[in-house]
Amino acid sequence: MQKLNEGISFETTVNSITARIGTPITQLYHTLTSMSSQYFEKHHKIRNFGMVSGSTGSRWFQTFYENKLQSDLYDLVKYSPKNAVYLHEFLSTYPSSFKEVSDSLPEILIELSDKIKTPSIKRNAIRWAQERNLYKTHIENLKEEESKLNQDLEQERSSEKSINDRITGQQNSQVEEIISSVLKRLPVKVAGEIRHAIARKDDKLQALQRELSNRKINLHETVLFDIVKAMDEITTSIRLSENILNHSVNVKHMDSRLLELEAAMIDMDEMMSESKFRKTETNAVPNMRKHDGLDNSSPYAPWRFGIAMAGSPEFNMDKTGPTGQKLVTIAYTDADAEIIKATEKFMGSKGTDVTTKGSKETDGTNVKSSLPTFKKSKAGI
Repeated sequence: MQKLNEGISFETTVNSITARIGTPITQLYHTLTSMSSQYFEKHHKIRNFGMVSGSTGSRWFQTFYENKLQSDLYDLVKYSPKNAVYLHEFLSTYPSSFKEVSDSLPEILIELSDKIKTPSIKRNAIRWAQERNLYKTHIENLKEEESKLNQDLEQERSSEKSINDRITGQQNSQVEEIISSVLKRLPVKVAGEIRHAIARKDDKLQALQRELSNRKINLHETVLFDIVKAMDEITTSIRLSENILNHSVNVKHMDSRLLELEAAMIDMDEMMSESKFRKTETNAVPNMRKHDGLDNSSPYAPWRFGIAMAGSPEFNMDKTGPTGQKLVTIAYTDADAEIIKATEKFMGSKGTDVTTKGSKETDGTNVKSSLPTFKKSKAGI
């Protein structure tokens, strides 16, 4: 093995690489995982998330890789060129994105670390590979969920189309029954001419009425009743179809509410998981102590604790003030006092007098001005 150039020690290079592939990588993948989940929750798809995540990966590449980690890796190659053949080949490809780096570098560093005995690099490289694989699994799960949502949507659309087709078929059948009921009461020749005239019309009932009117044909009341009855049935079918479609909309709304509830449950799980410190947090914060006697929901006790810390070790102070941690009210007027007492009665919480009524000067307080008495001018001002 040959020494590094320019006075850079092997230990310095190893420590630098270890730091750059440690916490920054872990934080990056946690950020990408959170961003992808939020993106999927908002858009119900993940296939376009790469455009969003690319900027996050680019920031890491520019901040930590270019001219920093990349330079350290070149120094590592110089230190042990025979063992760093794969690393040298990787650097020779000039990777230009975080993805290109993350897809290959962790495994290269793991293998190299065994050869040059750098357990700290190996440990963080293994962690890098684990975070990468977890993130890839997370994205694959979201893709599967997207595919499932698309299938459900397609089935829903197919179901709606089937319902519409069935209702349309029923309506067309009813229209044909009306037309046949009318035409069979007419001479064959006239009936044939009318059927031919209305064959290509969209609204065949309206076209039938127009043809009958043009030919001065008056139908019997029973025939008219049949037409009105059939038209009412068609209207009922149309309303039924609207109700069915509205039901599908309600189902969509319920699905949306379920997704919101699931998201809320995930948030609750995350909050519950925060009841214990993570290992990274306990490692980073030295000499942490929890004071069970000091409730952090009230600022008073922690404030007194801070005052005592400032006076340590003499502690020339009382543990509490004259009123302790209790609520204090002050009445400057009789009206203020009445309001306070009425509120105490309403709330069932009676107070205790600490001072007497009125504001008074203490003995020895100078109540006379030291300035000379003001004299009016000759003008009386």
